Amino acid sequence: DGIRDVAVTGVQTCALPISDGILVTDAQFAIRLANPAAERLFADPAGPPLVGDLLLLRLGLEEGVLTRLKQLLAGEVDALQFSATGLRAGHVRYPIEGSASRFQWAGQPALQLHLRDVAEQKQIEAQFLRVQRLQGLGSLAGGVAHDLNNIFAPLLMTLDLLRETLVGRPEEQLVKTMTGAARRGSGLVRQILAFARGTEGEKQAVPVHYVMNEVRSILEQTLPPNVSVRRDRKSTRLNSSHGYISYAVF
Repeated sequence: DGIRDVAVTGVQTCALPISDGILVTDAQFAIRLANPAAERLFADPAGPPLVGDLLLLRLGLEEGVLTRLKQLLAGEVDALQFSATGLRAGHVRYPIEGSASRFQWAGQPALQLHLRDVAEQKQIEAQFLRVQRLQGLGSLAGGVAHDLNNIFAPLLMTLDLLRETLVGRPEEQLVKTMTGAARRGSGLVRQILAFARGTEGEKQAVPVHYVMNEVRSILEQTLPPNVSVRRDRKSTRLNSSHGYISYAVF
């Protein structure tokens, strides 16, 4: 019976995708069989051989998972899906998704474990969540920018009308300063809207020093007084959009 069970296990192992690591353990969780994928999964040239080692030295299992594995060995449950932490050479830890099933080996209960390294999958999921958060942030920024644009539009119209009534008077310079500040704010709102909509703008030969001057003026109003912003006088032209270069500098 034991030989037949081992042969069946071997057939099952060969039939699975090569990326799946397969382990067979006895009732004491000692590893008795391992396929090549499992050897690669737990690769540690300086450590002891995988076969003959204890499963608990190779897998970080939560107490609840270990209890379920014992229940599986006792026949109290039929199968088990679990998450664990693998350990490779250099104490490198990585996430593992696994499943376990019970079978009889030489008249004794044994476990067959299917293990898969899901580190890359977890990274992709994390990147996807970051993209979703950025999309949400873009939508939020777009909404705020739209509301601010509705505020700046009448403000600029009023300042232009006010400046016409103050030509030649001392207050005219004050209104010019206010208008310049409002226009910079309105331009920043347009850039935020373009960013939120994913619009790069029309590409053209843009003098970088013009963009840098605008960015510097915004940064000087935003950064603490002990931080200074300087620009190299050398300049060039880039075939891009004004807003896109501003995003890159920020």
